[in-house]
Amino acid sequence: MSKMYTTKTQLNSISMEVASMSAQMKMANSMKMSATVMKHMNAAIKVPEIQSSMQEMQREMMKAGLIQEVMDDAMESMEDDDIDVLADQEMAGVLEELAIEGLAEMMNPS
Repeated sequence: MSKMYTTKTQLNSISMEVASMSAQMKMANSMKMSATVMKHMNAAIKVPEIQSSMQEMQREMMKAGLIQEVMDDAMESMEDDDIDVLADQEMAGVLEELAIEGLAEMMNPS
């Protein structure tokens, strides 16, 4: 009976080792295929061209950021109370002109 348990244990051990070897072979094949795909991708993609495109994009984004910053500063300066004061002064001037014209028409009813 003891011999049978020993044989069964040895067979289980061999079975697990075969399964482990099978998994290792599958992993090796997957890595080989991955390496092949990477090789083809490297051949298809021109790294220097992508690098120069990315640098150009970075420069354009920096320009856009600077332009946006200048525009924001300009808008902030336009939002100051000075514009409100200028608008009020212009409105008062227009109303004053209209009042003068109205008075002139009242005095000279032709």
